[in-house]
Amino acid sequence: MKTKITFLLISLLTALFFNTTKATVYTVSVGNYYFSPSTLDIKSGDTVEWVWRSGGHTTTSTSVPTGANSWDASMTSTSTQYEMKFTVAGLYKYECMIHPTMMQGTITVTAASGLTDYNNDSYEVKAYPNPFSDKLYISFNVPETGATKIRIFDVTGKLVRILVDNEFAKGNHIVIWDGKNEEGESVSHGLYFYLVEYKNLSKIMQEVVFGS
Repeated sequence: MKTKITFLLISLLTALFFNTTKATVYTVSVGNYYFSPSTLDIKSGDTVEWVWRSGGHTTTSTSVPTGANSWDASMTSTSTQYEMKFTVAGLYKYECMIHPTMMQGTITVTAASGLTDYNNDSYEVKAYPNPFSDKLYISFNVPETGATKIRIFDVTGKLVRILVDNEFAKGNHIVIWDGKNEEGESVSHGLYFYLVEYKNLSKIMQEVVFGS
């Protein structure tokens, strides 16, 4: 029974992260003094549309992945809409140039090519101990220098923690999850999943159990 439930959860999460049947348009409201939502997780090929609500602002990229386009658009009563299609996977950061400390946003774009299996001799990922009660060690072998991102999700697909989002040199590496979320709070015991992305290739490697 447990195996069947776990399989269904993995199937649901796989559909959540890698369903590529239809591109989606996401709307971000721009007002005094907010981007709403300020954080988006989308797929390559999706479009983000910024819509003016109040005030005078901009949507201006501050950091984009290599090969991606930057943007800078005014958001005012006479310039009420700006949209952009995202085709390069990675993390995008943007802000309002007029209110940079108050208005910031991020967009995480996942490659839409589906699951790519790199759990082989050239790229191996392991998590131990499992179940764990204190620390989870995630070991991964980078075949060549490149960007690696590891995120933890709960069974509903909600992001719990970004463990790493850096470029790693060729070789073996280990990161640790201490069972805490982005706010530093301990999460509830239960079933979680980790998602590893290496050079825009992605795969949910396995489930992990926090607590006995």
